[in-house]
Amino acid sequence: MKRFFVLALLAFLALGAVNANAQQGKIYPYRFIYLHGKALEDMAQVELVRNLARTAKDHGLNGIILSAMLDRLPLEPPYNVKNLYEIKRICDSCDVELIPGVCPMGYNAPTLAWDKNLLEGLPVKDVLFEVKGGLANVVPDPAVSIPNGGFEEAAGTLPAGWEQVVKKGALLSLDSKVCKSGKNSLRVEMTDQIADLSGEFQDWGSLVSRKIPVHPGRCYRLSCWVRTQGLDGRGDVFPMLVQGANGRRLQYYIPVVPATSDGWVLAQVGFNSLENTDVTVSVGCPSGKSGKFWIDDYSIAEEGLINVIRREGAPLVVKSDKSGQVYTEGRDFARVEDPLKTLLFDHPAPAIRIIPGGYIKEGERLRVSFYNNYPIYNGQTPACISEPRYYDICRQVITLLDGIIKPKKYFFGLDELRMCGNCETCKARGLTPGQLAADCITRQRDIVKSINPDAEIFVWTDMFDPNHNAGNQHGQNYYYHVDGTFEGSWNYLPKDVIMVCWYGEVRDKSLAHFNSLGLRTLGSSSGGLDTARGWLKSLDATSGAVGIMYTTWNENFNALSQFGDLVNRKLK
Repeated sequence: MKRFFVLALLAFLALGAVNANAQQGKIYPYRFIYLHGKALEDMAQVELVRNLARTAKDHGLNGIILSAMLDRLPLEPPYNVKNLYEIKRICDSCDVELIPGVCPMGYNAPTLAWDKNLLEGLPVKDVLFEVKGGLANVVPDPAVSIPNGGFEEAAGTLPAGWEQVVKKGALLSLDSKVCKSGKNSLRVEMTDQIADLSGEFQDWGSLVSRKIPVHPGRCYRLSCWVRTQGLDGRGDVFPMLVQGANGRRLQYYIPVVPATSDGWVLAQVGFNSLENTDVTVSVGCPSGKSGKFWIDDYSIAEEGLINVIRREGAPLVVKSDKSGQVYTEGRDFARVEDPLKTLLFDHPAPAIRIIPGGYIKEGERLRVSFYNNYPIYNGQTPACISEPRYYDICRQVITLLDGIIKPKKYFFGLDELRMCGNCETCKARGLTPGQLAADCITRQRDIVKSINPDAEIFVWTDMFDPNHNAGNQHGQNYYYHVDGTFEGSWNYLPKDVIMVCWYGEVRDKSLAHFNSLGLRTLGSSSGGLDTARGWLKSLDATSGAVGIMYTTWNENFNALSQFGDLVNRKLK
């Protein structure tokens, strides 16, 4: 009888432990830290990893995903490899797995070190050039301008010909005392009544605007002079915005303008007119609620071969305007390159140099078609998703990493792919943007598997999530500079990749979506402990969930130790 009671007591205690664990939730096998950090040559990176690895060891985290421009590694000096060896040694000493973040297709700064011509571009068609003195330069066709771009003509207290869009929260007036040239500038004073106007899909992202005619398929430079005082935020549309039909933004680059400038600052952006015959140019609205700025001399000009991309899938065609005869590079004109190629619209476009003895004559008019790149926000420059050379680079990088640190896992940065499918290499494949994205991760996965068949592959989810960037959330038939959307991309994913969901607002829908496809998921928690608790609740309800990741974009690891305790169910 005594033995019976002992056994019953043990069973009761065991059941209680099971129930306690059930209440606490699952401890996931993958408990990672995402380090979006500095390049390897920065020794601060090594020390940061050392601190993170120690914290991870002490608080039950078992992996660091290192995103440190590793795609540049084959081109870099030996001490960068030495630093990577040291980072690997540090992680090993703390029993923390080092996971390389590679091939960031949407954010391709590493690719620029290899060849800027690998970037994706938009087509510019039949630009008119004229030969003078052995050089061919752009002739505006037709000439373009922004009427009253200097705000000299008034209609009451506002510039004539401009329509006021935002009618509250920003005080607009003509200023005759502070101006770059002429007699007026447009003065804007922000107030605390203004809403956050930086939303990229909102029609009211501008203060004043006017419509101007352009030619379809052309490249234009938009310029203005700006003076600022005490702005507490600039948003993503300041100080200029250009939109095509139905409000589609044609320009996303944010000009560098300080919150308080020392005098006047020149701001310039480029845009492709796509199929539009007219565009709406605006004075953009910063997202802050205080401060002032002045804008003057708003102007537009047609551009030529600035930041021209040279690869097979982005052909340059030079032909006679009169006869249509196609001329030959190297015989009729010299090799065309933009020697600066800053990818910004901050320098003159190169001319076409005519070769004496060729078929192009002095005074002749030419039609020139080419591709160039338009950076997004702070300089985001996606690579061509179909370019074979890019995958050759990917293989070199994976091979090198396998030789140095022998990773068991790889993290691929196929997120926010905001320019895709525009060049001839992509068009020739006859695939949708969604199919191109899925083919990309499949090819990247296959490269890894050919080198290490047992390696696991992780990838950001947004380009494969109908609840996120792969969906047509705003009723549009495009995504940024992509000709179309990424709908249906999820139908072509390899079944063994692990999908890393990062958009917390739709996490339940996202996790359920990938779970229904039979794909494993990992949550990327960006924020405080309450955010992590929300992720854990959602992951606990997802049968295919395998982990959670501490994600920060500003190296704020203050809550990392508590995060580790939380995901190990030691902290409520």
